[in-house]
Amino acid sequence: MTMMWTVWPARTNPFRTCVAVSAILFVFFCGCHTLPVIGATLATFVMAMSLDSFFLPSSCILTEEGAVISVFIFRSRAVKWEDVRRVYIDKEGLKLSTLDHRTRLEAFSGMYLPFGEEDPEKIKDFVRKHAGLSQHRPE
Repeated sequence: MTMMWTVWPARTNPFRTCVAVSAILFVFFCGCHTLPVIGATLATFVMAMSLDSFFLPSSCILTEEGAVISVFIFRSRAVKWEDVRRVYIDKEGLKLSTLDHRTRLEAFSGMYLPFGEEDPEKIKDFVRKHAGLSQHRPE
């Protein structure tokens, strides 16, 4: 069984999109006043690329082996179910953690799967079943 959905936050949240574009333009204009144009352009490019998962569609795929999220053609990230130790759920998605307990390194390990417009309960049930968490509720 495979589950697949697409998440595109910029399309579904116009206010946040306007704020993000405004911030990028602000960086460019401030950079033009303090740096050469090439430096301002580079800073703007780096900032825009750091927001690629917001501006570009991301494909989320859950399979029997694990979970994969890929952002357009730029990057892909995968985690195997046997590596998932904990699952944290919030209102917009869930975090598949590869650490045994909470640490400051939590943000850098595992993977965050946004629900997007997909049914959150279907995603939660799939993860509970395949991550070995079917006996108890993910935390």
